[in-house]
Amino acid sequence: MRIALVFAVFISATGSVQVLATDHNLRSLVPPAPPAGEIRHSKRFFKGVELNSWRERDQWRFSLLLGTNRAKSDVEVKAPAATVKDVDELKQRLAQLAPGEFVSWQGPEMPPETIRKDIEAFCRSLGLKVLTSRRTNGAS
Repeated sequence: MRIALVFAVFISATGSVQVLATDHNLRSLVPPAPPAGEIRHSKRFFKGVELNSWRERDQWRFSLLLGTNRAKSDVEVKAPAATVKDVDELKQRLAQLAPGEFVSWQGPEMPPETIRKDIEAFCRSLGLKVLTSRRTNGAS
């Protein structure tokens, strides 16, 4: 498999350099849909998936990314290709994962306890292994 890495480099007025991955590169981090004719993946991803959550105005947003050995930037976590608009859409995506899949929930912000518990219970009902960061950033 060939992966193209495309970056945009910005130099701010202060002279600092920022490197941002493009959306093309981010698509390789988004778990693909199950194979044609299947509802769920039959095999787990090598390093599981990372679930991220954050508040955008008065709504909770989520993203599911393939697990890697590095921390993701906010640009990667909140990229449109990876963003899930609400809990219902998140559940649809989680339901496509293979039984036994490892889901690491990392933030950067955690939703209120009622939403967290609902998503965790849904993951368990699918046979997913969810590890939730206990950082709450004041959400309750």
